[in-house]
Amino acid sequence: MQKIVNALWSPEFIRTVVILLLTGGLTGFLVPQLAAALAERRHRKQKLFEAELTRQRDAFWQVSPNFGEACQKLRGDTSF
Repeated sequence: MQKIVNALWSPEFIRTVVILLLTGGLTGFLVPQLAAALAERRHRKQKLFEAELTRQRDAFWQVSPNFGEACQKLRGDTSF
C-alpha cells in the first residue's frame, strides 16, 4: 500500500497527470474555438465571393440587357 501512495505522490506521476490535464483541457477548449473561428472566416469569405459574383452579374446585365436576344438572333433560335 505504501508503494502505491509513494508512486501517486512522486514528482514524475504528478507531472504526468498535470501534462495530461493541460493537454486534455487545451484540446477540449482550443480545438473547438479554432474550428469555429475557421468556419466563421470561411463563411465570411464565401459571402464576399457571392456578393462579388452578384455584383459582376448585375454589371453584366446592365451593360448588355439584351444579351439573350442577341444570342438567339445569332443562332437563328427563337426558344431562348
